[in-house]
Amino acid sequence: MIYKRCTRCGTRLEYNTICSCKAKYKTNSDSYKDDKEKRFYKSKAWQDTTNIIKNKFNYLDIYSYYALGRVEKGEVVHHIVALDEDFSKRLSLSNLVYLTEKNHRNIHNLMKRSPKEKEDVQQLLFHLIKRFNIDFK
Repeated sequence: MIYKRCTRCGTRLEYNTICSCKAKYKTNSDSYKDDKEKRFYKSKAWQDTTNIIKNKFNYLDIYSYYALGRVEKGEVVHHIVALDEDFSKRLSLSNLVYLTEKNHRNIHNLMKRSPKEKEDVQQLLFHLIKRFNIDFK
């Protein structure tokens, strides 16, 4: 039997199963988003864009690859410039990056520290996308 660890709580799970904490988190986080964002994340345009981003990055978390020196499969498509900052960039391929759940949380935590830190993280992610495009295209 193949096992994995839940990226949220660390529980050991069979490979093709979802941890109960992830389902609970999803229902709680949905209640905090505004209706415009909820509709967007459920739209076909977002689902199509998510698939394009996954393929663009070969299902890799490029933050792990370049910044941490690890090859990890991504799990979440992240908006570098958040929806509440600029909703018009919501489907811009240059504003999206594929990350593991853990790196996604870490990046959000870094961005919450200060406006300067947020700008630095955004610039780093844009740089990593450019580097990936050069190395893998």
